[in-house]
Amino acid sequence: MSRQEWTDDAACRYVGSHLFFSTHDPEDGMRPPGGQEQVRVKQARSVCAECPVWRQCRFVGLAEADGVWGGMSTRERREARAIGGLASFGGGEHDNERLIHEMRDDLDRAGGDVDTVLIKYPRIATLFVDIDERLVRPFREGGETDQ
Repeated sequence: MSRQEWTDDAACRYVGSHLFFSTHDPEDGMRPPGGQEQVRVKQARSVCAECPVWRQCRFVGLAEADGVWGGMSTRERREARAIGGLASFGGGEHDNERLIHEMRDDLDRAGGDVDTVLIKYPRIATLFVDIDERLVRPFREGGETDQ
């Protein structure tokens, strides 16, 4: 399954992008008032919890700077990149981009089968399980998380 094919099945396709992407500029240091950002992320995560292609989205989203991808917020993906070794891969931003493009190409070659690709990236595979258990699974089970 190519990227085009799996994105055609994404649950977010039928929801406005405002739910998945912040309307504030993180560079200006201002945060939305009254926890609006947390509410937006929780609502987006509830859509992700019902999505049939959340794993592909999360994998591809590791490289994205903003938004909720596969149930992960911008901050969570930044932390995952650091923990997964992507932030320090080769010591430079160019090398990180090269690795992330390689990961995306691997996903396309594997026909969208994330499990096949994750064998090559064991630290990221561990993160997938941890993030799903802490952040997304509670929505599938009818609960919420505080993150």
